[in-house]
Amino acid sequence: MPVTRQASRPKPSDWKATRDAGILAGWRDVNDRLGKPDAVIVDTRSDGEYCGTTVRAARGGAVPGAIHLEWTNNLGPDGAFKSQNDLKTMYEQAGITPDREVVTYCQGGYRAAHSYLALRLIGYPRVRNYVGSWKEWGDRVDLPIEHPNKP
Repeated sequence: MPVTRQASRPKPSDWKATRDAGILAGWRDVNDRLGKPDAVIVDTRSDGEYCGTTVRAARGGAVPGAIHLEWTNNLGPDGAFKSQNDLKTMYEQAGITPDREVVTYCQGGYRAAHSYLALRLIGYPRVRNYVGSWKEWGDRVDLPIEHPNKP
């Protein structure tokens, strides 16, 4: 294909960005869902971050009641997403079912976005990514935390 060093001028657009509350969650959304049976919070971080032994905010630990399923569990040995059947089985065995609203979080929303995508790929209808994630939650001393033990 031809290569050039000439930049083309972008075409103007009237597109306006908006926040989609069906995709993104904030700390209030997460806090409002704590302990609710129709919602599940998914911690996609490492074991150390989840248990609070690896601290990357003012406080270490986890959102109370969060189910820990590290984002790398979405991947097969080749680095691609596992099959839809394998992902569905893994999430359902962890208690993360499609009848519940699912909110994913990590440290800053990136790993949580990966799990968000995995859940959408297997047809979960209500999935949101907590963009502020642990950096925001762990830095806010007014929000509850727990220190789970990992077997």
